[in-house]
Amino acid sequence: MLYKKFFESLVPSSLRSSFRESFRIIENSQKMAKIKDVDHPHIDFEKAVIYGKLKQIKYSKINNVDANIPRLTSVWCCRLKPQQTKAFVKFIRECITPYEPQTFTHIKRLKKIGTGKDFRLDGILCSSSLFTTKDQILELIHEYSDPEISEMTSDQINEVKIPSNIPTTREISLEWSEKFWPMSWRGDPNAQFLKEVKFDIVKEKQMIRKLLDVLETATEEIESKKPTLPVATIVVNPNNEEIVSTSFDCRLAHPLHHSVMLAIEQVAQNEKKSRLQKSAHSVEFDSGYLLNGLVVYTTHEPCVMCSMGLVHSRIKRVIYLQPMKSGGLETNYQLGDRDDLNWNFETWRWLEEEDLKKLHEIERKYKTFDQEVNV
Repeated sequence: MLYKKFFESLVPSSLRSSFRESFRIIENSQKMAKIKDVDHPHIDFEKAVIYGKLKQIKYSKINNVDANIPRLTSVWCCRLKPQQTKAFVKFIRECITPYEPQTFTHIKRLKKIGTGKDFRLDGILCSSSLFTTKDQILELIHEYSDPEISEMTSDQINEVKIPSNIPTTREISLEWSEKFWPMSWRGDPNAQFLKEVKFDIVKEKQMIRKLLDVLETATEEIESKKPTLPVATIVVNPNNEEIVSTSFDCRLAHPLHHSVMLAIEQVAQNEKKSRLQKSAHSVEFDSGYLLNGLVVYTTHEPCVMCSMGLVHSRIKRVIYLQPMKSGGLETNYQLGDRDDLNWNFETWRWLEEEDLKKLHEIERKYKTFDQEVNV
């Protein structure tokens, strides 16, 4: 392995036997980690599907950008002697890290240049967004008290491009390390999430059936009482499985009365009553967001308006059956998984064919559904 040879070259010959033994232990641990993946046969890591019924929706998977293509960003780096490493790391920790707008946990801070006793190191100082010119970073270095690096010159600093996104596989990590800068591969973070996320798939199926049952019952009401479109939403407290809100789509009666928005409004009304009751008994109001910790089940992918309503309500998770042209969670924008918004939530699409078939049967009772729901 390239990285093994690299680190071994930095170890004195008298310590290489101990180094090799430590590395053997690490490699065995990595092999065991791979074996443990067999303990997750219910997960399709490539497709991000659990139990064959729940597909995870992530921004990086579908925003028309190949996650395996590096998105390059500019950083300042400097040429160092090996004996300057300790002072360099201290400088980064004290003067750069507290103010750095970008994270480089997937990048190794130091890069070896040359071989033998005369090798040097290149070290990443900071992103070019923190300091836009070489003079600015030099001024900070010169003000730093440690003489090991405070006399650094302009010739020792240059601007380079490195990947800002995390490689999705070890192979890609090695490829980018050769082409751009040494990467620090710690495994696919989303794969770890898929291993740790908790689902009782039997109970999830029961909730989807309840959702479809309430929709089917509602569509059988007389014309004046049934939803104007066959879209339903329920909000569930996962701690006790209580349905705290049930709503149907009435957008043809009012343009804002989508089922998700009405579900949020219903939770708000219930919360208002609860807070008034607490106030009457001299109890302080809760400060939490409306849907914090709750789970939304809805028949169709929420539109952009409803998706932003879920973001602002701080929902925990949303599960829907049918993707839509006007959707804001999968088809457009992926609003549940955006780092540029102040809240993220889990987004899943239910894949069970039997349930999708039942939903489509209900939709057929509404002749203009395809035209009306995508406006």
